[in-house]
Amino acid sequence: MSSFQTSSGFAAACRTNCTWSMRDKEGHDFTAPDFFTSVQVKNNDALNESGNSVFLHPEKTTDIYFIAQNAGLFAPRCTDHDWAGMTTTIVID
Repeated sequence: MSSFQTSSGFAAACRTNCTWSMRDKEGHDFTAPDFFTSVQVKNNDALNESGNSVFLHPEKTTDIYFIAQNAGLFAPRCTDHDWAGMTTTIVID
């Protein structure tokens, strides 16, 4: 089981899927190449072309279905706002 949440308007809960929710009024691109290469994503259409990030539309939810390949600690971050603390941690155990 893994889960994470930040105070920046972004939250997600994971087990065999992650529900990524954006409560903000603008969209955000969350990159997590180490996470996405360590899981087998079942719905690649939810990811960007390179398969290493997910764009969260304003006030929308995106589901990513996956099979975890390895345990690990991962650090998704907003590509535009990581400097402002829009980062988080995913733990797969």
